[in-house]
Amino acid sequence: MKYIQKTIILFAIISLGLSKVISIQGKIVDNKTLEPLLGANIIIQDTRYGASTDADGIFLIENANLSPGRHKVLVMYIGYENYEETILVGPASLRKSIELNINLKPSAVELKETEVRADKRKQKKTEAPASIEIISSRDIKRESSTNIGSYLKGLKGVDFTSSGVNNYSISVRGFNSSFSSRLLTLTDGRLASVPSLRVVNYSLIPQSMDDVEKIEVVLGPATALYGANAHSGVVNIISKSPSSSPGIDLSFSKSYDNREISKINGRWAYVLNDVVSWKISGMYLKAYEWEYMSELEHSAHLYPWAGTLGRENDGKDNNPWNFSNTAGGLNNAGNDSDGDGFINDDYYNDQWIHWGYKFNEEYDENGNIINITIATDEDGSPIRVHIGDGEYHDTGDPDNDGFMGEDWYNGYDDDGDGLIDEDYFYADGIDNGESYVDSNGNGEYDDGEPFYDWNYDGQYTGPNNFTDENIDVYGDAWYDGYDNDGNGLIDDTFELSTANKDEPSNWVTNLVESNIVVYQGRSSQYINCRDINHDGQVSTNECDINPWYDASYVSSCNQLTGSEKVRCLNVMGDYKYDENLRRYIFDIWTVDSDGDGVYDSGNGCFNCQEDEFDYEDLFRVVKDSDGDGIDDYPDFEVKNKKLEARIDFDFSENLNMSYQTGYTWSKTQQVTGIGRFITEGWETRYHQLRGQVGNVFIQTFYNQSSSGTTRNYITGQTINDKSEDVGVQVQHNFDFSPLGYKTNLTYGFDYLYGLPKTFGSILNDGPNGFDNDGDKLFLQNDNIDNDGDGLIDEDGGNSEGDGTSDGVDEPDEFVDLVNQEYGLYFQTKTNISPLIELITAARLDHHDQLDEGMQFGPKIGLMYHADEKNSWRFTYGKAFNTPSSTGLHTDYYYGKWGGIFNVFLKGNKDGRPYPRSGQAGLNVVAPGYYIDSNNDGMIDYDTEYNTISNYNFEITGAGEYAERVEGAPYFYYFNGQEGIGQDWYPLDTANYLVYIGDQTEETDGVLYTPLESFAVPDIDPIKSEKIQTVELGYKGFLFNSTMFTADYYLSYYEDFFSPATLITPIVINRYSNGKDLADPNISWNRDDVNIVGVIPTNSIGSMPPYGTAWDGVDNDGDWVLWADEFGWWDDKNGDGNPADPGEWGLVDHETGTLYNPSEVMADGGTTFQTFVQQGWEGVGVDEQDKQTGQAECELIAAPWSTGSEERNTKGFPQTTPPIYLSNLNYGEVWMQGVDIGFTHIFSTNLLLDGNISWYNTTDFFNELTKQNDPINAPKFKWNFSLKWQNKIFGDWAINYRHVDGFKWKDGIWSGYIESYDLVDIHFNYPITDYLKATASASNVFDKMHNEMIGGAMMGRSVVFRIETNLFND
Repeated sequence: MKYIQKTIILFAIISLGLSKVISIQGKIVDNKTLEPLLGANIIIQDTRYGASTDADGIFLIENANLSPGRHKVLVMYIGYENYEETILVGPASLRKSIELNINLKPSAVELKETEVRADKRKQKKTEAPASIEIISSRDIKRESSTNIGSYLKGLKGVDFTSSGVNNYSISVRGFNSSFSSRLLTLTDGRLASVPSLRVVNYSLIPQSMDDVEKIEVVLGPATALYGANAHSGVVNIISKSPSSSPGIDLSFSKSYDNREISKINGRWAYVLNDVVSWKISGMYLKAYEWEYMSELEHSAHLYPWAGTLGRENDGKDNNPWNFSNTAGGLNNAGNDSDGDGFINDDYYNDQWIHWGYKFNEEYDENGNIINITIATDEDGSPIRVHIGDGEYHDTGDPDNDGFMGEDWYNGYDDDGDGLIDEDYFYADGIDNGESYVDSNGNGEYDDGEPFYDWNYDGQYTGPNNFTDENIDVYGDAWYDGYDNDGNGLIDDTFELSTANKDEPSNWVTNLVESNIVVYQGRSSQYINCRDINHDGQVSTNECDINPWYDASYVSSCNQLTGSEKVRCLNVMGDYKYDENLRRYIFDIWTVDSDGDGVYDSGNGCFNCQEDEFDYEDLFRVVKDSDGDGIDDYPDFEVKNKKLEARIDFDFSENLNMSYQTGYTWSKTQQVTGIGRFITEGWETRYHQLRGQVGNVFIQTFYNQSSSGTTRNYITGQTINDKSEDVGVQVQHNFDFSPLGYKTNLTYGFDYLYGLPKTFGSILNDGPNGFDNDGDKLFLQNDNIDNDGDGLIDEDGGNSEGDGTSDGVDEPDEFVDLVNQEYGLYFQTKTNISPLIELITAARLDHHDQLDEGMQFGPKIGLMYHADEKNSWRFTYGKAFNTPSSTGLHTDYYYGKWGGIFNVFLKGNKDGRPYPRSGQAGLNVVAPGYYIDSNNDGMIDYDTEYNTISNYNFEITGAGEYAERVEGAPYFYYFNGQEGIGQDWYPLDTANYLVYIGDQTEETDGVLYTPLESFAVPDIDPIKSEKIQTVELGYKGFLFNSTMFTADYYLSYYEDFFSPATLITPIVINRYSNGKDLADPNISWNRDDVNIVGVIPTNSIGSMPPYGTAWDGVDNDGDWVLWADEFGWWDDKNGDGNPADPGEWGLVDHETGTLYNPSEVMADGGTTFQTFVQQGWEGVGVDEQDKQTGQAECELIAAPWSTGSEERNTKGFPQTTPPIYLSNLNYGEVWMQGVDIGFTHIFSTNLLLDGNISWYNTTDFFNELTKQNDPINAPKFKWNFSLKWQNKIFGDWAINYRHVDGFKWKDGIWSGYIESYDLVDIHFNYPITDYLKATASASNVFDKMHNEMIGGAMMGRSVVFRIETNLFND
């Protein structure tokens, strides 16, 4: 506060004596009718002075305390063009009154031309027949805010959702999302979105608030003059001209709450002469975000879920185990069982644990080592200690206890000597072994020289040709030498799983299944129920009491209905923010059942004696969840830096030029459909050159971004974006009079060159560590150095995610993402009569990444001015929203599903056609075998052909198998079982159905009918979204003092964009728990869903052709080799080919015994008999195999074939297909709504503004999921603002905003936004003409609410601001 007081005093001293009191009066009339205009607003810009006209058009501004120099007077009146005039205020001896009589010109459209009229400067025309909302510089100065985006929240037709202090998501007329591209955002005519990715983050827009002249928001399609992709509206931010607003503006803002907002704004504009003027503006912001963590973010940073992956690449030996796979555990580890002062020195389970020996060293009189022996105890047994398993080398034994390496690097005192990690082995790049003393100094080991016999074999082994072995292995992430789950075993498989690094640990499974992590934590009274009495029933006395059960909470949930109730009851956990730790503490992730401050560990035993070993730190926070060395734990600090400069050359009214450049740096929270990101250090730069010669306008700009260390809170992945784009615009307009009607024609050309550069971190333009074309298996077994790095058949030591492997991240896997967009447009404005005006417009656009040709977007508007107080508008427009680079080319790895499938957010440029049976002449025959069932020595094909395996081929009324799967899509069957291998099979809807799950778990998901499953549509390439809108608008005066506007619109969307949607259909068993899930009369739930496979969206690694396991053909050529032995040369089915379906058998190569199917099949031909061995080979046609199920498959050249040796292998799938989330075109969506606004003038100093918006629907039908998706906007919302100006009490504004509750769904985020009502109060008080104090209280009544799922709960914020305006003469 002392700083603020000093600042006020300083500014006041500077301000003394620099002002003059004058009055401005006059009359405002219509320039055609000369009728007076009631309610016209007259303001002196950048001051608090203004007035409104009375019924006679008269206005008076009294006692305006203005500095000598030029000031700009702005006159605004709805339905008329804005008028600006510069007045000159002289010294005290000159005039004290100024008279202005102004004739206003009616506007041709509701949007006036977007021009900053700085005396003689013209700009590009961007008028359109549409409804518009204006935010003036005065509105901006009235409120203290963190960035420009927040000023849009109270506008008619605008859906504003905030996710925190400095980040917003904005759309017009519904369909909001975290990354909506339907709204075009411009700053001084330049694209303001992140280059190429076409997303808008307002913290990355360089304009400071002090430099904004106004913000225009166009409602509805406005494609023609604004540019391509002005689909549902335009936000056009226009900065001040330096020549019309010279001077210095400085402000300092501060909040004194937990947000700790501090902001400095500055602007300096200077007029050098009549030609040259310039300006520089900047802003610095620092704040702390509303704290929020999602449950996924929380668990991703807890040790049981995350491990400590950083230990995999820290160059240290982090575990004591001999093997980097699953540890067996110690029966009594963690205790000093023999009382010798050392923990873990007792001999248990030697094959798992690594033990070292204590050495005695003998020295000569010169201090040289002459002998090294292993120390023994009183019984003569060697003294051993539990040590790490890293490569042996001399760590120096810093604690001088005779042991080296007894402490692996884990942060604990493992040997109980009071020191932590003092002797751990580490990577030194040297091939170390048992070290020795080089007594004779020849640099080599000689017999008899002392050495450390680590393995106690009496032999010096020395180096082993391996460097730093057993250091930085996968096990380092999990092995910590502690009994974390309290079962008496250290680092055991029941505690942690290391078999598959992409699967959840067993510890997590135990936590969840044992209800330590309580799924319905508030609403389940009993948890951990089990049938203790073994009577087949579970009563409440066989359960544990849930200590977090809250009856009042359950009661409040039960008052809700539908998904709201489900969401309420199923909440995973409640949480609170710990001010000391500055992080969230989740109260029911773990349970302290006995109240001793120790948390249960996940062993399923509550308040048990075993839990005495539990400790709170086992749930410690892991800040670097992916081990890349960068913390990805939620960071609530917010920073924003902006700097912008511009120089103008105004040679004449018809000749001018400007150069403008800007820079931003941002650290903020960004909500996206795939999780939240911290955009730390994201920078943007731009350069812009524009000019006007006569009626020709030319502009070019260059935008560039750099993503800094932006990373995902859930996965920890960092993204690297350095995308660029370049734009060129040319426009010309002229007047002519066809058929005697005065017409203005504007036409022009737009060009945009986009150069995405994400280096594989977002788009498919660089290495991402995955084999995108499926050739890895071959290239890693061809004995060739394919990537030229000197290593042959390099596998990178990792199945995926390692770009060092042959066949991974090859240049031919990447695509050229450069895109070019061209646009031609025209617009005419014709005065048909004094009351009627016609506007016609059209655009032709072409995007070279899309196979759509030219897109044609027409627009027409008819304006009728009934009189000077009433006007009507009818418009029709069509606009396009082309897919962004992310929609076309995203290749973002999201994680594992079920520990099996890689999940990607994938672009949809080329579509995803599903392979279907019957294509390329493929046959389908139910596999089986022949059997002489009636013992007559004859085989009848029709009656004695048995189908086999657990697959249900024979279904009454379903028709023949081959007929019912003809044309069906193939699916990957991953639930391998005897008789059915992991392969691609046609989708037989008599056995399987397509299932669309609900990732939010609010519903059980959706089942496709058999017909829908069979005909699941291919995924077409994404196309441009199209919107056609018809709009009727009215504007006029009611009761002489109330201005009223109303707009009704009807919009028709074609090829509507979906958010990220699962496009890899899931396949489940049709029959489950005794139910036919295809029966519409039965009820089912998620427990009945048994997932068996997916319909892949690409064929990478699938080894086509498909269906060869069940096609009745000998694809692998072994039938002829065994036909004599099995007697297969007869033609059983009479088709002329002796190789018949069902002719197969098993060969025991060890004994030479042959088996016919009838000898080995059991259970009616569904399984093999128990004596069948897995080593027996299946041969013949569609043969079966004990180990792989269907063993029949086409032969392909084996990847391990070398030189002239050609080896074949069966073409089974070599990789598991990925699962894709992608954007789709839904089809058709209809939308209609009403926007109403009014301004009531109580007096020249008291105004009431308001607006109401209504949508006819808040959801639309998703054709893929068969469910309704929300538009992420409320059905009703309204805003009211009361503005009062008083010479004594200052300038006040009280804003009220109501938003109805609505559903939200955006990628992984889904839920319900509760309705909220917010009141904001803004107060401005002029201390002098050059010094003003402002206070802005947002959400005065501290209504805690969130505005988008994935965003923070927000409350009250109060910001104080002191500002000064100097030398603006």
